[in-house]
Amino acid sequence: MFASNTTPEALINVISQTDGKIAVVSDEGIGFLENITGKYNQGKPTDSDINNCWDGGDIYIDRITRERIEVKEPCVSIGICLQNEKFKDFKHKKELLNSGHLFRYLTITTKQNQGKRKFSNYSIPKDVLQAYEKFVFDGLDYNINEPHILEFDDEAYSIYGNIWDDFEKRTGEKDLEEEGYLNKMKDNVARIAGIIHCLGNKEPEKHKINSDTLNLANELCNFFIANYNQAYSLMELDETQNKAIKILEWLQKQINETGCNIFTEQEIWQSQKNKKGFTKIEDLKIVIQVLCDRQYLFKTIDTASKYRVNEHVVRNGIIKK
Repeated sequence: MFASNTTPEALINVISQTDGKIAVVSDEGIGFLENITGKYNQGKPTDSDINNCWDGGDIYIDRITRERIEVKEPCVSIGICLQNEKFKDFKHKKELLNSGHLFRYLTITTKQNQGKRKFSNYSIPKDVLQAYEKFVFDGLDYNINEPHILEFDDEAYSIYGNIWDDFEKRTGEKDLEEEGYLNKMKDNVARIAGIIHCLGNKEPEKHKINSDTLNLANELCNFFIANYNQAYSLMELDETQNKAIKILEWLQKQINETGCNIFTEQEIWQSQKNKKGFTKIEDLKIVIQVLCDRQYLFKTIDTASKYRVNEHVVRNGIIKK
């Protein structure tokens, strides 16, 4: 069963009739995200049952106006594409982060090539297409009626323990948004290893997942983490980062107009006060400290309230998380 634009309520109702399994696939995924953040529920997020489907948690829904719904071990796959600008403008990103929903996706970001593309007659070689289709469809053509537990061999199990510990350590070093994604990725390493194992074996249930498969899954997870960080920067949810970008834009403009690269705290304050997020001088001090920590600004020797701009960094790149 497939769906594209559906509400969580309708989705759960459908999977209650499809043995708990469905795929939500959409090249305009912003509609699906709008639905699960309450488009038809007075703005109240309704993604909790969808989140349960990520790890197969049983779902029980009781409503006065309809019969009880029970879904045992649901398995929902979600594959959606989002345009960068639409995602930036999406109003409910914070709710999806707070509920942990966005942490469950394996994220890929792409470069924006509008204005640089060229028409081409290039086509993928037929033998490559056939090999790809065989690889994918062979993976779907399993005749296993009962669920089967895939296990690591001894070497892979030992490696997985090290990978898990490493992710746990990295989780404690990050801020809340990246911490949540890393925490889910500890489990995703095993999930991805299982998928690769199934695609690479005609009878995967008769073999254990080996270390090569697990190491490949770990590499893929680190790729997804890097892409998630890029996607998170598109969300524009970090208020301090947004303020820092505004200050950097003002500093760059001043450097271009005057050639001066040294500014006092008071000068920066005068440029930003009464603007969104800058209601008191303490708001500015926090942002300046972030810019100093990331070497966009350096305190001058003569006074602590005067700063020199790192022109090379400001001219050649936007603030990075």
